[in-house]
Amino acid sequence: MLLNGFGLDEEKKSALRSLLTNRDQTRLEAFMDKNNFPSKLRDTFLQLSRCRRLDELASISFDSPQCRKTCDHLRKLLEVRDALTDYNIENLVFFDFSLTRKIEYYTGLVFEASVPNLGLPLGGGGRYDHFIEKFEKQKLPATGFALEIEKCLKALTVQRFQIPEKIKRMVLVSSKSRSMAIKAVSLLREARMPALLGVTKNDKSKTIKYAKLAGMGYAVFVGSSLEKPVTVYDMRSGVSRKETIKTFLQQIEANQP
Repeated sequence: MLLNGFGLDEEKKSALRSLLTNRDQTRLEAFMDKNNFPSKLRDTFLQLSRCRRLDELASISFDSPQCRKTCDHLRKLLEVRDALTDYNIENLVFFDFSLTRKIEYYTGLVFEASVPNLGLPLGGGGRYDHFIEKFEKQKLPATGFALEIEKCLKALTVQRFQIPEKIKRMVLVSSKSRSMAIKAVSLLREARMPALLGVTKNDKSKTIKYAKLAGMGYAVFVGSSLEKPVTVYDMRSGVSRKETIKTFLQQIEANQP
């Protein structure tokens, strides 16, 4: 988008993407100087190429008319920063504006997933807004990714992961408050209870339907405070009940085979 705003031809765009992908800062600067890149575009690219944290975006100026759409997208990235902070993982996610994926159907953000001590990404993906319509003739914006099973198994070995002897029933947590849902999930995981965060905040029936399809044991609906009782829906019995998170965990532990 930044390249389109400055009207660069396809040849220059391709060359610039290649230099960004190879993280060749010296050749990148030389290429832009040789091709008389506008100073605003040059400075913006160099600043973005050095960014690794979303906080660093606040110091970059996008005040030229050509950067208006780019600025809108970067403001949305700062909203992502806020979400990462809620999850308490802002220090585990890095942003590399030189990262590009060579598959042409990607139309926006691309990403890779990594773990410590492996040295290779487990997988990756990105945003593709026009891919599905090539097959179904429907405009369905989407984000997708792929994980490589062999690398995942290798990562588990490197991290000395041991499969638990007892398999606990999984919990799907839903709440209108993202922060409360995250706190509930964290509390369950600290108690070694496998838990996932639901995305259909305002529709209890859809959450329960998804939980059943995903093989969950329970769906937990959290209100405005974890001190108050939550609604627990048991997938096996089809019965819901009100109780605190603490009581729910106690009952789960008592009923484990």
